[in-house]
This record gives sequence, C-alpha cells and structure tokens, in this order.
Amino acid sequence: MDRLLPLANNCFGLCNPCPSVKPLPRTSDACPFSFLSQCKPDAQALLEKEVPGDGIIGVDGDSGRLRGLIHQQITLLIREFLVQSSGYKTVGPSAAPARQA
Repeated sequence: MDRLLPLANNCFGLCNPCPSVKPLPRTSDACPFSFLSQCKPDAQALLEKEVPGDGIIGVDGDSGRLRGLIHQQITLLIREFLVQSSGYKTVGPSAAPARQA
C-alpha cells in the first residue's frame, strides 16, 4: 500500500468494484507524484529548502527504482490495455498492431 497516502484517502478499494473484471495492475513502488518527470540533480533538496515537505515530489517508493523505469512500466501497461480494448493484437513487443479476424 502507498506509504505516502493514508489508507482512508487511497483509491485502491474503489479500483476493482466488480469481481468479474480483471484486476487493475499495480506499480507497487510508484507514488502519487510518480507521473512527474525525473527530478534534476539537487532539485529535491532545493524544493525541501524552499517549502519544507515539498521534497516528497521527487520521492518514489522504497525499491530505489528510477522514475524513468516506473514510467516505462506504466507506458507498457497502458499500451497493453489499449491494444486489448481495441481488438488489435501484436506479433512482438515492437511490432505494428495487426487487426484481429
């Protein structure tokens, strides 16, 4: 569970209300600010100095995985969802989609 957001404010309980729907994938080391771009060197310290507490913008989960890698995983999950919901199927990871018969 997200260590930065209290359970009472977390939306995971609302994500899969229907048991017949495939569960949504989760990126365990992402946080609410993981959608932002990678912070520049020393940006987190500068944010914290300007407004104490704002340095959290540059922090992701405890795994130490770079935000860029989190972005790659989320991009792949979105791509998989779009391909699945559009009726296309791909032949390989970088192949152009082929229309299902």
